[in-house]
Amino acid sequence: MSFKYNNTHTPWEEIVDRFNQFWRLSNKTPLVQIFARTPEFNLLLPYASMAERWFSPDYFIAHQEHQYRNQKCLGEGFHMAWYTLGPILGTALFGREPEFDKTTSWFHPFVENIADAPLPAFDLNTGFSRKLMGLYSARSLLDRDRFFPAHCDIGGPGDAVTNILGTQKFLESTLLEEEALKALIDRTADMVRSYFWAIDNAVTGNEIYSDWLNLLFPGKGYTIGEDCTVMMDPESVHKLIIPSIKKAIAGIPYAVFHLHTAGMHTLDAILSLPEIKGVQVSLDPQNPLHEEFLDDFKKILRSGRTLVLTPEPPEIDTLCRALPAEGVIYGFNTRTVEEGEAYINKISGFYK
Repeated sequence: MSFKYNNTHTPWEEIVDRFNQFWRLSNKTPLVQIFARTPEFNLLLPYASMAERWFSPDYFIAHQEHQYRNQKCLGEGFHMAWYTLGPILGTALFGREPEFDKTTSWFHPFVENIADAPLPAFDLNTGFSRKLMGLYSARSLLDRDRFFPAHCDIGGPGDAVTNILGTQKFLESTLLEEEALKALIDRTADMVRSYFWAIDNAVTGNEIYSDWLNLLFPGKGYTIGEDCTVMMDPESVHKLIIPSIKKAIAGIPYAVFHLHTAGMHTLDAILSLPEIKGVQVSLDPQNPLHEEFLDDFKKILRSGRTLVLTPEPPEIDTLCRALPAEGVIYGFNTRTVEEGEAYINKISGFYK
């Protein structure tokens, strides 16, 4: 291959091979990505506004370099460069940009009636798109032997529509304007797919791909999520969200769904999509332990999908006793390299 990263605990070729096994469900021990972080890792960079933290190329480069200096990638871990844009990008399709305060960003709902919603549009000449592509250009200034370029989180069409309508109006529309809502979500899915391919064109030059979850794909890959499903019943998810996900990920060989545990009641709907090749589970505050969902994890694996988990280290024993190795990857942080290496040895020991 034309690139090689020299900052990994495991030789790069072995990491690539392990991920190939992972997607074939043939790995004999779980993949483990551990990031051993120094005390300086969480130190703040010089002050920057929230807008600068999202969109400034200079801040992005400084942030990536700071992380590189203060964490070691162990197991199948590797440094990557990506952006947190998911909550923004979908709504930008409707011609809006986010508002910022000191700690967060948000959109004000601006559509009172679905019939009045603007048509979503893919336009690389908008202010948002120019900022996005500026970030991708800035990333080219990073050393390619240290940072693997990765897809940002684009977000799902249902979440984009939820942003422009507001949560209450969105939920009301699932009952009162179902067909109109479905049509709007479907149109948005076309634009989400267009943005994926535009970003994909900016992430060129590699034979393999990565995304914001530190996954490696042996081809084009992307992780999509729909946080709105947390609020929806499974039947509505089947009717309104599943068709749009199918459209948004069309032509992408390795699609992973980012599933919150609060939305686990929609798992069967998600697994009904053969295009979904893996599920990444994110714990919510009301569900603080992975062990509550062991049966769901087993269902995911039985369906032939991969499973991506980010447990706290004390949960490792329970998970390794309950789950097979094939198609499973664990990712978490440790304070030292020695602690991380001990966990890697412990996990592999469960499967000998």
